[in-house]
Amino acid sequence: MIIAFLLISLAGIAQQKITGLVEDDETGSPVSYASVTSEKDEGFMTDSLGRFSFVIRKQARLNDSILVSATGYSI
Repeated sequence: MIIAFLLISLAGIAQQKITGLVEDDETGSPVSYASVTSEKDEGFMTDSLGRFSFVIRKQARLNDSILVSATGYSI
């Protein structure tokens, strides 16, 4: 029983949930169905309200990044 508890605890530490909101910089409106890509080329899509979330299985670092793109928008 104690061993199972420790393994579950360690697994929980190794995962982090990342959540965010993609908005238009000028209007503040949510960007629906934008593409969100992690450094490992895992792709996700925002919902109709511009929200996204995903779980990473490693400790996040300060220099980690994601790429967001959407039709009709440019840098």
